[in-house]
Amino acid sequence: MSTSSQTGTLTSPTASQLVFALTNVYSQFSFKLSTDGSKYKLWRRIFLDMCKGVKVHGHITGKSKPAGDDDEDWEAIDSRIKSWFYSTCDANLLQIISSDNCNQGHSQAYFGHSPASAHVPPAQPGLLGAPPVHSFGAGAPQPSPTMFSATPHHSPYTFHPSPAMYVQAPQDNNIYMDSGATRHMTFNQGTMHSLTPCNSNFIQVGNGAMVPARYIGHCTLPYSSYPLHLNNVLVSDKLIKNLISVRRFTIDNFVSVEFDPFGFTVKDLKTGSFLQRCDSDHHDLYPVLPPTPRSALASANVVVSFDVWHRRLGHPGAAIFQFLVSRKFITCSSRTSTLCHACQLGKHCRLPFSLSTTRTSRVFELIHSDLWTSHVTSLSGFKYYVLFLDDFSHFLWVFPLRAKSEVFSIFKTFRAYVLNQFKMDIQLFQCDNGREFNNQPLLDFFKTHGIKIRFSCPYTSPQNGKAERTIRTINNTVRTSLIQASLPPKFWVEALLSSVHTFNLLPSTTIQYKTPFEVLFGFFPTYSYLRVFGCLCYPNTSPTSAHKLAPRSSACVYLGPRTDHRGYRCLDLITQQVIISRHVNFDETHFPFPDFQPSPSSEDYDAFDVDETLPSLSPMVDISSPPPAVGPSASVSSSQPPPAEPSSISSSPSAVSSQPPAPAATSGHPMTTRSRTGSLKPKQIFNLLVTSDISPIPRSTAQAMCDPHWRAAMDAEMAAILSNYTWDLIPKPSDANIVGNRWLFRHKFDSTGQLERYKARLVAQGFSQQPGLDFDDTFSPVVKPATIRTVLSISISRNWPIHQLDVKNAFLHGDLTETVYMRFLSSKTNTSFFTYHRRSDTIYLLLYVDDIILTASSPTLISMVISKLSSDFPMSDLGPLSFFLGIAASRSKSGLFLSQSAFAQEILARADMVSCNPCSTPADTKTKLAIDGEPVPDPTLYRSLAGALQYLTFTRPDIAYAVHQVCLFMHDPRLPHLNALKRILRYLKGTLCHGLHIKASAVDRLVAYSDADRAGCPNTRRSTSGFCVYLGENLVSWSSKRQHVVSRSSAEAEYRGIANLVAETAWLRNLLLEFCCPLSRATVVFCDNVSAMYLASNLVQHQRTKHVEIDLHFVRERVAIGHVRVLHVPSAYQYADIFTKGLPTSLFLDFRNSLNIRLPPDQTTGVC
Repeated sequence: MSTSSQTGTLTSPTASQLVFALTNVYSQFSFKLSTDGSKYKLWRRIFLDMCKGVKVHGHITGKSKPAGDDDEDWEAIDSRIKSWFYSTCDANLLQIISSDNCNQGHSQAYFGHSPASAHVPPAQPGLLGAPPVHSFGAGAPQPSPTMFSATPHHSPYTFHPSPAMYVQAPQDNNIYMDSGATRHMTFNQGTMHSLTPCNSNFIQVGNGAMVPARYIGHCTLPYSSYPLHLNNVLVSDKLIKNLISVRRFTIDNFVSVEFDPFGFTVKDLKTGSFLQRCDSDHHDLYPVLPPTPRSALASANVVVSFDVWHRRLGHPGAAIFQFLVSRKFITCSSRTSTLCHACQLGKHCRLPFSLSTTRTSRVFELIHSDLWTSHVTSLSGFKYYVLFLDDFSHFLWVFPLRAKSEVFSIFKTFRAYVLNQFKMDIQLFQCDNGREFNNQPLLDFFKTHGIKIRFSCPYTSPQNGKAERTIRTINNTVRTSLIQASLPPKFWVEALLSSVHTFNLLPSTTIQYKTPFEVLFGFFPTYSYLRVFGCLCYPNTSPTSAHKLAPRSSACVYLGPRTDHRGYRCLDLITQQVIISRHVNFDETHFPFPDFQPSPSSEDYDAFDVDETLPSLSPMVDISSPPPAVGPSASVSSSQPPPAEPSSISSSPSAVSSQPPAPAATSGHPMTTRSRTGSLKPKQIFNLLVTSDISPIPRSTAQAMCDPHWRAAMDAEMAAILSNYTWDLIPKPSDANIVGNRWLFRHKFDSTGQLERYKARLVAQGFSQQPGLDFDDTFSPVVKPATIRTVLSISISRNWPIHQLDVKNAFLHGDLTETVYMRFLSSKTNTSFFTYHRRSDTIYLLLYVDDIILTASSPTLISMVISKLSSDFPMSDLGPLSFFLGIAASRSKSGLFLSQSAFAQEILARADMVSCNPCSTPADTKTKLAIDGEPVPDPTLYRSLAGALQYLTFTRPDIAYAVHQVCLFMHDPRLPHLNALKRILRYLKGTLCHGLHIKASAVDRLVAYSDADRAGCPNTRRSTSGFCVYLGENLVSWSSKRQHVVSRSSAEAEYRGIANLVAETAWLRNLLLEFCCPLSRATVVFCDNVSAMYLASNLVQHQRTKHVEIDLHFVRERVAIGHVRVLHVPSAYQYADIFTKGLPTSLFLDFRNSLNIRLPPDQTTGVC
């Protein structure tokens, strides 16, 4: 039965054995093998056993070979076995296989053998362990691993069934893509060129049958506009189908073939462009068919490329994009690159977020929310945005904010929208533990309206994972859109609204590839109006043209669809105005912003009114406008505008600002007052979204009386005045100077910017008073900053609790020193500081007008003091110290962190430098400020900023020298001085989150550093002295000050600086003595001038120091009694250098770190 065999022979059977087998063949088979293959396994086992019994099994496996071409005995046995084989087949099967003249095809097809089987290991135990391959019907056995592993490597093959493929069925003229074929093959040689005869090649089909190949030729793929080559095609007239080997095809042409349920696509691997599309909707296989009229029409209309659609849809992921294409919602022509450069820059990520498996059952059952802070203020002044994400529909709403305090009012507006538009209410609100959510007004609102709120645990952001992941997705899209359009970051709000708009239109994997829009509104959105954000556009401006010959359009930047208009928002690059128009042409491949590079101010963008419109959530139904017309170019298109969204909710933003207070007249009163020291409590400036819930400041008493909030504040003020017997009603004296009065109104905010209460104050018109007749010098108790830092350092070192209190209507009460509770003693070193000591009980009370810091050795003592004070004074217990005098205090395991980052941000906003470039140092090292240059255009603003920076030095000693320098010229500021002030602001921009760190440390020693910059002032040639004092390891006092007189030598300048420092340390030693923390060791003063060090110890160089004032020589007395030791320190470790001159970056950073100016510790939250 085999035409080829292996070496070795088998013993030939005897004639009697063959006769016995032939006579018993019918008795062995009581059935016939048919085309349905139902009894194939039984037939195969009986036939093989019978052949083994008569020793003719070698004819089946190919191991038996004829002795020569004329071996008649071997031929006779082989013919006998073939007759057995035919006698066991029914007529239908016999007709199929009768044309094969060689028995090897039968043996391979029915027994799974081949001549190469000895060299190939079987895939299963036993060579005959798997069924053969044939095509006898639906129940026929399928291809086996054994059969395929035994196929000769030199023979082309196909996995299609042999008999039905090339014998039984008629020939099919179609050409089919076949991923199982190793070679191209056809029966039609008329399409070939370069034909050559082929006598040695056989085509092995899936069941093992061998088909001879007559020729080898070449041709090209039909119906393709691009030449796609088919090389080395085998031609055989026995085949009934023309097959293209996908493997050979992709290698020869360097293309990819993508199969889908509707057909296949051929793409160029280099460019990603489409080369040919073949639809096979009505075929079981993948034929190469000519394009149908429908396909041809579609091909003619597809002019928008993959990349343009990718940008239109806001740079979605590949899975989402492929879904839209497969459902034919959009049609693409080609993909020019495998990677999107903007996506790589904007969306590059490290690890994916895990998704929650729990799902809600309806919309608004659960709302996820989070707030994001931008480091760049937008054109409209926005710094934050808050998002609300519906868990069921995955629909997203985003609202830009100017302050975190707006979250409450925005949520109430959002809830009202949900109630009105959807007739549903929010059931559960999920958010993090930020103060913008976890505050009493919002919690009370939730409780009143039955809304459950669920906070994530501290430091457990994955519990609010959906909102966090959505912020990441949106920010990636915003960043990518800005990069793609080459727009500066200040356009982030425009990119945000555009990104959220497309976010709601894209299918989401979390809702089974439905769109959030579809789930929320019940129908699928349209994409026809979408255009690439930031691209070049040309709106029609003919209605506003100056004359008929003026241009009818202008080049603009597309800023996204307008949700409350049926039009597009376009930024004119020449006039810097926003044009809203429905007649716009787009060039979606060109981004014009870098070509113009405008530098507009915020006033130029009044048209950027994204703050005036709530992002609309209504369905977009386009009834009147036809689908957008796509032009002949893929890069330029003319479009109808987006459909208008019918509802919007607007609010009028307004900023509450205050001018800095005017300096008060100098007084001769011995008490330390705010007017004498210039230490003024800062006014908190907050951006407030004025809605119906927050009443604006009234401009008159009549206006205030009409508002219930302000009327209640006025009633509270009048009640306090009457309860404290502030005045007595008497007849008017004839010679009295009558002083008028007026009402003042202010909003009071807490540390997070939330509105705390409305304040109304009735004040006398002091300008009408006469000194000596109507008033004497008055003061309010003010504690020194060094005292505050010293008390905090002691409290942290001893791990005491620290509370803050607020005295209501403090100016209506008498002198606090006349009413002393629990034998409190007023400090002699600071009259605004009170102490109490009894055995192991210690209490410290710091008073700054109406703000109190209270610390004690036990919480019980704190509660007792608060109770006593509250019995006579209206008092508010504000809890642990967190926000005092505009300073945020955050306590952690590492100590106490003091920060004025919010105040620094307000200073930058006031100077319009929120988006400035940061610098590494606050002062220039090469130049000194002098009285020269052009006057500044706004001296009032200069003085306001300089005064604010001076208060900022409470926790930022690193800017003390630079601030002192600009404050020297407040009377007549010049442009160089303004530039120096701006350099300080640029330095603050890069160090906004830095603050003063106070840690637990021993309080038994004072260490100080003193330095001077001789003749540092170019105009007066006076020296600048500076010092810093450490209590243990904590910085408690520092100074940078120009000396009052000119020093004749460096030693004299340094000695004057030491004298100032020794005076400060003497005061601190007395203060610590009142704290019951006396110092037993001398204060160590480090100085880098040897002459000054000697001068402080004994009177030397008399000729050079005899003119020095006598009071400066008290330094020697302090040294003599052992209170002070003056030691030398190398200049590299002279930390006071940072207070006398500008330093290089590396040295400045080292000294700044030595001053304990750090970033907030990891455990601290809410600092920045």
